[in-house]
Amino acid sequence: MLTFLRELFQHMYWADALVWKSVLKLSHSKNEPRFKELLYHIHAVQHVYFRIWQNLPADIPKLTDFEKITDLSRWGHEYHKNQSDFMDDLDESSLEELVNIPWADRVKELIGRSPSPVTVVQTMIQVISHSTYHRGQVNKVIRELDGEPLLVDFISWIWSGKPEISWPEDNQVV
Repeated sequence: MLTFLRELFQHMYWADALVWKSVLKLSHSKNEPRFKELLYHIHAVQHVYFRIWQNLPADIPKLTDFEKITDLSRWGHEYHKNQSDFMDDLDESSLEELVNIPWADRVKELIGRSPSPVTVVQTMIQVISHSTYHRGQVNKVIRELDGEPLLVDFISWIWSGKPEISWPEDNQVV
């Protein structure tokens, strides 16, 4: 399971980098609030769970703390670098540990009962699928603005030989 999770997180890193490249290539993207809101949400969830897995407070910056969209991109990149290191140090037994969700009371109000316990592996799959869902929303906005979203499907990553990850700041797309 751990090997497959590492692969899924590597794909997520690669796919997020490609989405950022598309966003930053659009000259008017810096003024498109939907990009900033959606990309913040993706990375906020990634960061919050990452902190939870380490038994740290789920405190993260607010959207308004990111003056420029490139600041938000750097924050997303920081998550992925840290997540890669975290996955390298993880062992199989830790995947089944229960996770304390700080917002469980809000979930209880929403679903009408206390949420069932969740494990590290279950929350990791949540982060991966949640990020995929919202990347699709970002790609929809890219298309609406006459941009061309890049192919970020898991299978396209596999077919492409699991290419190296190149985050936009690394090659000055902006």
